[in-house]
Amino acid sequence: MENIKDLHIDNVEYKLSNMKVILFSFLFSSLSLATIWVTHQFGLAGPVFLPMHFFILIAALSFGWRVGLLTGILVPIMSYFQSGMPILPILPRIILEVTAYGFFVGIFREKLKFNMIISLLLAMIIGRIFSGLGGLVFNGISFFGHIFSIIKVGFLGIILQFLLVIPISKFILKWMHLKN
Repeated sequence: MENIKDLHIDNVEYKLSNMKVILFSFLFSSLSLATIWVTHQFGLAGPVFLPMHFFILIAALSFGWRVGLLTGILVPIMSYFQSGMPILPILPRIILEVTAYGFFVGIFREKLKFNMIISLLLAMIIGRIFSGLGGLVFNGISFFGHIFSIIKVGFLGIILQFLLVIPISKFILKWMHLKN
C-alpha cells in the first residue's frame, strides 16, 4: 500500500504521496537552480537577491514541510555541483539556513495552521538564526554580526520574497485545486 500523508493547508485537506513529495521537491529544486543560474548570468549578486530562497519558500508554503525540507537540502548541494556556488566554506551554513526556511515555513502552515504571512516571517527569522549559528560554528564568525550583515546585504531579496512568494504559492494552490 502506498504511504499517503494527509496535509491540511488553509483548512483544505488533500493527499500527498511520498512519490509526489519527491517529484515536487525535484521540480522546485530545478526551478530554484534555474533562478540561481539566470541571476548569475545577469551579474546579479546572490546574497542581494537571494535566488536560492524563493522556490524553497514557495515549495514549503504550497506543499508543506516535507517538500520544503527536501528542497532546502537539495538546492544548495545541487547548486554547488552545478556552479561551485555557494563556495564550499559557506555551503554548510547555507544548507542549514535554507533547510530551516523550508522546514519551518511548512511546519507553521501545515501543522500549526499559521497564515502565510506569519509563517513566512517566522521562518525567515529562524532561518537567519540558523545561518548565524552556522556562521559561528562552521566559519567562526560573529553570530549577531553575521545576521545583521546578511539582512543588510539581502534586504532587497527579503522584500522581493514578501512581495512574490505568497502570491505565487496562492496561485499554485489555486491552480492545483488545493485551495478554495
